[in-house]
Amino acid sequence: MKKVKKVNYGLNWQKELAHRKPTDYLGAAGGTCIAQIPLEEREMSLPEGERQNIGSEKLDCASRSVNNIMEAKLNWLIKNDKLPKAQLDFLQKYLVNGKVELSDRWIAIKSGTDPDSGNSLVAPCDALHNFGIVPKSLFPQVESKEEYYGTENITPEIEKLAKESLTLFSFKYARLNESEMPQWLQKDMLNVGAYAWPAPIDGEYPRVPYQPNHAFVVFNTPLYMAFDNYEESEGDFVKKLASDYDFLDTGYRLIISLKTPGKKMSWLDLIKAFFGNHG
Repeated sequence: MKKVKKVNYGLNWQKELAHRKPTDYLGAAGGTCIAQIPLEEREMSLPEGERQNIGSEKLDCASRSVNNIMEAKLNWLIKNDKLPKAQLDFLQKYLVNGKVELSDRWIAIKSGTDPDSGNSLVAPCDALHNFGIVPKSLFPQVESKEEYYGTENITPEIEKLAKESLTLFSFKYARLNESEMPQWLQKDMLNVGAYAWPAPIDGEYPRVPYQPNHAFVVFNTPLYMAFDNYEESEGDFVKKLASDYDFLDTGYRLIISLKTPGKKMSWLDLIKAFFGNHG
């Protein structure tokens, strides 16, 4: 692979390869998500963009990509009246101007993001699964990188809400081969890793043979449209990619299912939880 001097936006490719495991549900497995947003509704379902380099660069793109998809899905579920009362009432604590906003900082810390080298694509997916979601209003982005990754401001309220979210929702993930991604994009938004960013040609980012350094959301096909945490122009976080853009085999689905609050797990459920996939 040709070497090129590039910026690290937070995707650590060596960690991605090291963190993968057989239980990442390679391929089409992984179950049905209750929020598979139709293609024509995805761009309007995207969350408000936020730069990850406000103040200092946080190198947490892999966590933000996960939350960008989760925010889109949860807001789509709310808009289309697809949530039971218990889940809907719980998410009221997460709303800002009527939309769910999740703490990227929570996932970045819980997934073990290195402030100086970033993280794998899969670790934030796993952190979402294991540690749940936190409102951005309680644990927002701050300018200082040192403060951003400090754990001293994780309050009992934050911990309680995160645990409660896992009694109402199940957050899973499934790893896909690059060859499967066009097929899955017909059904779902994807969390991907790739090189960012070559110089655009006529407003489109061309394919280049460089190692991934950035995680972002791809939400459309056959025309690839991406959503990340760097602006094209003020307030515009959407990018048009070439139809042959190289994702170098990286792609994850994020899968939401519902839990019944207060329901005790059977022995079979406990065995499945112990031996099963963490994604």
